[in-house]
Amino acid sequence: MSDRQNVAQLLTKAYDLLESGDINQAIVLGKQLIELKHARGFVVIALAYEQQGNINEAITVLKDGIAKVPGAWPLWELLGNIYSDQKQFPEAYSAYNKALSCPNVDKALINYNLSILLKREGKFDQALSICEAIDSMDLKTKKEALKLSLLNELSKYDEVVELGNKIISNIFAQEKISDDQFQDLARTYSEIGRAHWLGKYDKQLTWENAWRALEWDRGEPGALWLVREIISRKSPNSKWFSIIAKGKWHTAIEAGKPAPLFRTSYEIVCDTKEDALQNVQDLEPVEVRSSITIESIEEKENCPDNQQGVYWRSGYSFSDS
Repeated sequence: MSDRQNVAQLLTKAYDLLESGDINQAIVLGKQLIELKHARGFVVIALAYEQQGNINEAITVLKDGIAKVPGAWPLWELLGNIYSDQKQFPEAYSAYNKALSCPNVDKALINYNLSILLKREGKFDQALSICEAIDSMDLKTKKEALKLSLLNELSKYDEVVELGNKIISNIFAQEKISDDQFQDLARTYSEIGRAHWLGKYDKQLTWENAWRALEWDRGEPGALWLVREIISRKSPNSKWFSIIAKGKWHTAIEAGKPAPLFRTSYEIVCDTKEDALQNVQDLEPVEVRSSITIESIEEKENCPDNQQGVYWRSGYSFSDS
């Protein structure tokens, strides 16, 4: 196997591990990529730390990578994204500008992230202008989903519903929906649901679109927000729980083998551990709910001001035991 093939396989596996929440193993693969002189190893490790909430460590890893490979634009891009997420806007602008000065940079992707940054600053018209100017087929549906969110911010709810339904129709009209478009579909449904919620307070249509979003991306933040808003439950006894849930899948995944066990991680606000389990079961497929148990649970902090419900959940990790 060539080094290039080895790197490609390591990258694919590393991102799969990040998706399933297997942070430690993802870091191991990130280090292997760095040993193979591949800059995206720093990206993998930084993403792993970010997923753990270790933002300072993620930034340190990226700065270390930049010191070694200053022309690697993906490092600058992720650094900008993290600063943007942390609302450190001047630092984010600086990182994106550094990325744009790198060779072979994906300018459309950086402009996409700049549009998100402007949205976070509340500069919705400017963000929309940059978003609409992005000319990249690879980012077509992502750009359109971002445009929907900006139109929602500008209270153009009817436009969101009309454009969102067109986007969905166009995606389903394709011969095959790519894995990358699953998340875009989820975001589109989520933004349509948000338009129904903010524009007409239509609980039914909001609920339907939120669930469609979660069918395509189980962790879609906007859809999880809609579910929490619809339920609209607060309690002075609310606590933040980090959970690993375990259950038995309802069908075989590999031919000739029994249905596997699965694990998935959740971040939930509720009153008790029993409520936490109920929250998990309510969002999982009906066929597996009765098998779900809590493998580990950590009570982090009191949060009486938060809406109760699920704030984040990972993908699945399957195993025989």
